[in-house]
Amino acid sequence: MARRSEHKRSELTTMAIKAAERIVANDGLEQMSARRIAKEIGYAPGTLYNLFEDLDELALRVNARTLDALLRAFEEVPPCDTPRDALHALADSYLSFTSDNRRLWDALLTFRRNKPAPPPQWYLAHLGKLVGHVAEILTRFRPTLSEAERAYRARLIWASIHGISSVANAGSVARSLVTPVDRMVHDLVDIHCNSLEGR
Repeated sequence: MARRSEHKRSELTTMAIKAAERIVANDGLEQMSARRIAKEIGYAPGTLYNLFEDLDELALRVNARTLDALLRAFEEVPPCDTPRDALHALADSYLSFTSDNRRLWDALLTFRRNKPAPPPQWYLAHLGKLVGHVAEILTRFRPTLSEAERAYRARLIWASIHGISSVANAGSVARSLVTPVDRMVHDLVDIHCNSLEGR
C-alpha cells in the first residue's frame, strides 16, 4: 500500500468515494460516517473535510456513481427492433439493477441533505444523462416531440416504474398491492407506449 504522502488529492478523493460506496452497498447509508470512511482509507477523519464540503457532498458523489452505473446498465441493453421493445428492455434492466443494488439505490432515493438546498449542477448532469437515454428512445415513437416534452415523458415513465418497484420493496402488506411486479411494470410501459403512439 502506498504511503499517505504518495496519494494525490484526486487519488484521495476517489479512495474516499469508493470507500463510502462500499459502506453504503454493504450496510446502508446510515452507516456511512467520516470516522468509518477515514479508517477504511487509512487517514484521519479531518482529511475528508479537506476533500469535500461535508458528508452530504460525499453522499451525493456516491449517488452520482449509482446513477452512472444504472446508465451503463441501460447502455448494455442490446438494440431492439422497436421503441416499445426498447422501453420494455430498459424496464427489465431497471428492475434488475435496483434489485441487485438495493442499498445503493435506497441511498439515492432516501438521502436528504442536512442543509436544504437544490441539487448542485454537477449532480443534475448525471441525472440528466440517465433521463436523456430514455428520452432518445421516445423520439422513435414521435419525432416531432419537443426536447422539453421528451424529457418530461422520460421522467414520467421513470417515476411511474419507480413507484411500483418502491412499493414492491416496502413492507409485506404494501407489496401485495403490486404483485406480480414484472407484469405491472410491463403493463405500465405499454400504457405509456400506447399514449406515445396516439392510441
